[in-house]
Amino acid sequence: MDLIVHLFLGGQPVTLKRVCPCKLIGIGTKPGLIIQALYSFEAKRIDQSLTNRLKILIDKDDARKLQGYLGLMPGWMQKVINMLVNDVL
Repeated sequence: MDLIVHLFLGGQPVTLKRVCPCKLIGIGTKPGLIIQALYSFEAKRIDQSLTNRLKILIDKDDARKLQGYLGLMPGWMQKVINMLVNDVL
């Protein structure tokens, strides 16, 4: 049974859903936010515009951390992360 909670925070609608722990890679860090962004956009909606915006956010330290998480990501995300990391390093 999926637990979904809809609420408003500061006038903004927020939906809380259960999530698999494997989707919480790097939680609380900038690389973790990038991973969460990719999960939310899903493989079919990731384009050059999004990857260009993400590249701006990544420094060398973030790129190294993302490389360390590669084995924990689905294949489609590994390709995107590799492209982002290779451009930064």
